[in-house]
Amino acid sequence: MDAEKIALQEDQSRAIRELSLEERGRLLVSACRTAARIERGRLASGLSPSQRAPWPDSTWALLKKYAPNGQQRQADE
Repeated sequence: MDAEKIALQEDQSRAIRELSLEERGRLLVSACRTAARIERGRLASGLSPSQRAPWPDSTWALLKKYAPNGQQRQADE
């Protein structure tokens, strides 16, 4: 990846971090709805369903670290 692309990604990441949680939530909902529309379009046109990529090891490590804590908090409430 060249320096220009890296700089653009850093700018986009910084812009997302500056959003409020509500704004981030709306962005996430929009992304999910768009992905669902794309998938419905694939299926309607006769294409096979998308194949999801497996989660990276770093995601599993994060879930192992924080999911038990989240489950405990729910039980406490």
